[in-house]
Amino acid sequence: MMFFLSVLAMWIMGAALLTFAANKTRHAFSSIEFAGMSLFVGMALSVFILFFYSSIGLRVDILNILAMPSLLFVMMSSRYLAKPYKAGELISQEGSPEALSLVEKLLLLAAAVQVVWVFILTIPFPVHAHDAAANYALKAKIFFFHSGIPADFFSWSESTVAHPDYPLFLPLIMTWIYSFIGFNDVLVRLIMPLFYAGFIAVFFSSMRRLFDRSYALLATFILATIPQIGDFATIMHADLILTGFVTTGVLYLIRYIRSGNGIELLLASFMMGSSIWIKNEAMVFTAVFILLLVVLFVRSAREDKKNVLRDVLRSLALIAAISAPWILTRVSGGAVNSDLDIKSLTASRLWENIRHIPALLNLFQQEVFGPKKWNIFWVIFFVSIVWKRKRLFKGEMFYLSVFTGVSALAYFAAYMAMTGENLYFYVNTTISRFMMHFSAVAAVMTGYLLYDEVRKIRPER
Repeated sequence: MMFFLSVLAMWIMGAALLTFAANKTRHAFSSIEFAGMSLFVGMALSVFILFFYSSIGLRVDILNILAMPSLLFVMMSSRYLAKPYKAGELISQEGSPEALSLVEKLLLLAAAVQVVWVFILTIPFPVHAHDAAANYALKAKIFFFHSGIPADFFSWSESTVAHPDYPLFLPLIMTWIYSFIGFNDVLVRLIMPLFYAGFIAVFFSSMRRLFDRSYALLATFILATIPQIGDFATIMHADLILTGFVTTGVLYLIRYIRSGNGIELLLASFMMGSSIWIKNEAMVFTAVFILLLVVLFVRSAREDKKNVLRDVLRSLALIAAISAPWILTRVSGGAVNSDLDIKSLTASRLWENIRHIPALLNLFQQEVFGPKKWNIFWVIFFVSIVWKRKRLFKGEMFYLSVFTGVSALAYFAAYMAMTGENLYFYVNTTISRFMMHFSAVAAVMTGYLLYDEVRKIRPER
């Protein structure tokens, strides 16, 4: 019960923020979009609150934690107490009026069964994966029993705590939950399948805005049943959370390009800025996202440039405001990344990494053709790119292609700059997780590339 109260407290904060934003811009969410995004935004807000509490020396306990959700709940409730019918205006009534077809029902049922199965797989075990325990659970335990982040935490050596430079999103989420349930590393794991369910809901709702309902359900079913994504929904790793936030940011960017609705670009920027708190790799995605904002302004029509510039500047300010506290803390704390230390990168190390490129490519092709982790998802993706290569830089696909391509090149460059171990070690232990970061955006790209072909097989009703 207390676990669900902890999640409800997050959700209320996210719902309140989305409610205020929607009212100000007269934007309407779909019901499942609002539910999923409230969880995403609420999780980010809970991280910011706990970090702020620790920064000012305020004790992290359930009473202090409940202060903000309670305040936002009262503000949100008072707004609609006299006019409850106004709350309905937040939810979009758009969508197909037709009943679900048999195929749609089967796709929806299969995705629902997958979500339930992920919950079942998660329930019986405590935090057990090595990286989950070392990089996230141990830090959460320290924060919980210390009632906040220790003042000198970021100067600790790796012999004390693994990777003190890692962003604290997941450890702080766990700390938030521990504050409600006590130290219970079995129950805390349920946040991962909950996030997975929210991600599936948000992904479907955005795909529904871009395509028809049947196609959106098909794309969602394919994404939900990728084994690698389902597996990471059962363990305490930040990779799935990063995938969810980055993908949602990209989807809202595409929606903004189509609609010109400023709140969608702000939501995209909120997700990208928040991703900086999740994993170091988010620096790459956020940098490319900012590049796309610049390109978007340059490519905008002359009559739209003023509005686009306003939206872009607001988005850049939001990203800076969200990410700056963590970046400044990391820099001032002197936390060192032992895996990617540019100061230690020598010509001999770089040459050694270059010599391992064939091994990197071999491991990459094993992932692409590895049905155990990916079904045939990556095969479909690369076939669609080759088949529809002429469409890669047309319209909205331009932004998806640039985002994916430039981000992938940056990941490759990071591999070349690895200094702590040989490149084969890093690739062998990280490539499947890194590919997951791109998987949902790749699913969106595939959806764009194959949409016309699928419509030939199944004409739109």
